[in-house]
Amino acid sequence: MEHFLIAAVAIFGITNINAQVTLAGWDIADKNSRTNNPLSANNTASNITVGGLTLGSGLTDSTTASTFGGTSWTLNGTAADAATNNDFISLTLTANAGHTISLNGISAYNIRRSGTGPNSFLWQYQVGANSWTDIGSTITVSGTTSGGNTQSAITLSGIPDLQGVSSSSTIGLRLLGWGATNTSIL
Repeated sequence: MEHFLIAAVAIFGITNINAQVTLAGWDIADKNSRTNNPLSANNTASNITVGGLTLGSGLTDSTTASTFGGTSWTLNGTAADAATNNDFISLTLTANAGHTISLNGISAYNIRRSGTGPNSFLWQYQVGANSWTDIGSTITVSGTTSGGNTQSAITLSGIPDLQGVSSSSTIGLRLLGWGATNTSIL
């Protein structure tokens, strides 16, 4: 069975020039926070609406306590194949009326995968109905230890599209996954 499980993620942003606050955070290691797909954030900033972590429709929920993920990821293929097959984990952020959102970064997170799960990942963003845009380059993960593979924080402050987004537009973030070698479902 191929698995991909994200073990921790939080999105950070800038609310004003003097303060950086967590806009949305998920403590996936907290068994009490585990619910079905989508997974609601444990904490959110004021004046923002956060959509939960959601599996794309191409995936089957295989989440257990302390993880969030699924099976049926795209075999081999490319990021474009993963997008076409809806093989991703996503979330949305929308400023409440009269406010804006500026994203500073995605905090360090952990990817845990089985030996047949996806080994390639790519973050993308979307503002409103615009096209999805890549954030950085492909992330390759080869390790299969139970402790997972720690990923570095990702800086978003240099992406103009993600700065000063008004309440009339929703920001979407998604992590595509591909390169699985087995499509077994739990």
